Amino acid sequence: MFWIEGGGVCNELGQVYYSLGIRFRCTSGSKRRAFKQFGVFDDDLDFAFEFLRACRTATLCIAVVRDERIERFINKFVLGRYRDIADRVFVYRTPKFTMSRDELLRFSMKVLDEVLAMLALGGTYA
Repeated sequence: MFWIEGGGVCNELGQVYYSLGIRFRCTSGSKRRAFKQFGVFDDDLDFAFEFLRACRTATLCIAVVRDERIERFINKFVLGRYRDIADRVFVYRTPKFTMSRDELLRFSMKVLDEVLAMLALGGTYA
């Protein structure tokens, strides 16, 4: 499972990596859903929580995020509530907060190629 914050590059990634059966999702968090669940209007918190909730059934979960807060939320949840999936959750923060669509596509492909290469070599990605 490969989640990208914002984006709009999922169609291109899906076409390139179609044969591998990887699920892509380009999304942003929902302030309304976060308010209902946590009592605060925070879309970053919602993104992190929804990503980890979806990871419960996946064998590998990769998130590409722009915001440092989302990275911190995911890591905090993994150390606490989602400790059982910590070995298969990976978070990558983009080098810049604002990236063009092409830059985000290249960065996402680089991350995915890196992870797949490590797994192909038989190693664990930790």
